[in-house]
Amino acid sequence: MVISSNNRFENLDGLKVIAAFGIVAMHVSSNMGHPLTSEIATNVIGSMTHFVKLFLILSGFGMCCGYYERFKSGKVNLEKFYIRRFAKNLPFFALLVCIDTLFSIKTVLWRDVFASLTMAFNLMPSHDMSVIGVGWTLGVIFAFYFMFPFYVFLLFTKKRAWFTVIICFVLNWCCCNYYKSVGKTDGANFLFLSVYFVIGGVIYLYKDYIQEKVSRIPTFVVLLATAVITMTWYLIPANEFSLFLR
Repeated sequence: MVISSNNRFENLDGLKVIAAFGIVAMHVSSNMGHPLTSEIATNVIGSMTHFVKLFLILSGFGMCCGYYERFKSGKVNLEKFYIRRFAKNLPFFALLVCIDTLFSIKTVLWRDVFASLTMAFNLMPSHDMSVIGVGWTLGVIFAFYFMFPFYVFLLFTKKRAWFTVIICFVLNWCCCNYYKSVGKTDGANFLFLSVYFVIGGVIYLYKDYIQEKVSRIPTFVVLLATAVITMTWYLIPANEFSLFLR
């Protein structure tokens, strides 16, 4: 794994590009129909929605690379931290919201426009926005930004981090099996997705150990293991015990 001088894992940029293309393909397919009639191809394209979870894991890992140690040591300027989050995300997202609003001016809900521009819309009771529907992912990630200091507290030690993973898996299970059944949650709920941010953080805590072990393994073995794990994942039947994996 290549690491630049600013503690940036450059290989992950390529992984993000692959995930981005997969997500685009999934949205094009779901909105315009599958250009391929093969059931296997259809299922594969449809399953690319899970690349979103990969993005959440990478977000947790990436934020830890940049800020975990600084927050832990109390060397972060909170004002600059949050200003940077808004400066990097709000301008372009606000432009998209304005464009979508103009195109759907007769049906748009202005409360959704206002909520979207605050970047806090994932904290609303309903995450089904009438503008930039796919923007729910950014809403989840921004909720993570809001809570990042608390996130560092939860990952302060490896023991606490694993305890947090267990709690988040239980919350995920509750969302899948109880709250969803009574119509009180959906896949855009932050607590439902929080486990992926935490997994990214745990990977960060063990990054040196993982890198040391993986560097000793031949590349073809890593690729073969990845292929086997991927195929096994596709063979796991969807049920109440596997929903958080699928």
